[in-house]
Amino acid sequence: PTPDFLQLSMSQFFKLDAATNKWIPNWEVGMTQAPQCFNNLAETNGDDDPLFQQTDVYWRRTMAHLDHWGLVHYYGTNVVMFKPALEDILGWQYGVLSEDTPTGANLTSMGWKALYIDQEIATGMVKDTVVDTLSQRKRWAIGNIMWGLLKSRNYLRCLLTNDFANPPFYDEFLERETAAMAGESMPIPNKCLALAGARMSGNDDFSPEDALPQEE
Repeated sequence: PTPDFLQLSMSQFFKLDAATNKWIPNWEVGMTQAPQCFNNLAETNGDDDPLFQQTDVYWRRTMAHLDHWGLVHYYGTNVVMFKPALEDILGWQYGVLSEDTPTGANLTSMGWKALYIDQEIATGMVKDTVVDTLSQRKRWAIGNIMWGLLKSRNYLRCLLTNDFANPPFYDEFLERETAAMAGESMPIPNKCLALAGARMSGNDDFSPEDALPQEE
């Protein structure tokens, strides 16, 4: 990560209050995602990037448009999560090979915003060979297919094993998702709420602010 990784990431969790002209927490933001960048791309894949490792069109175009709707994809790295948002969806999605995309989908389905940071704030290493690259993409493809099967489990019960159709916490998440979509005020299962000094929101409903200590 670059030295300003957190500075650039955390700024998205705040917004300017027009009434006071001060920056205040934006409780709607659940995560931020920055583009994936690699420091060994030219060395292993060449300058023309024939395997499309950098995926510039996706990161520089698609993500920017999804940011407008707060629906940026969770890609597993270069991400900062708001802890109460992750607790709201009962953690990462189990039972599929590519847990990042389903987890991000769960987060936005509960009403949290996923925002994009169009900055290279971290670099990693790309796969060295064609075989390794295709093996990785095969895992991603299988993971997304598994996610599609899991989302359609009520129609495909005869094709799925019981263990696959019932990953940990999935039924509990679906109950929360259904209730949230019906307009119910859902408490965030945050242990901080039980600690002395935790604050309740003004309307006596649970809010992410309740997870903050008394003295900030």
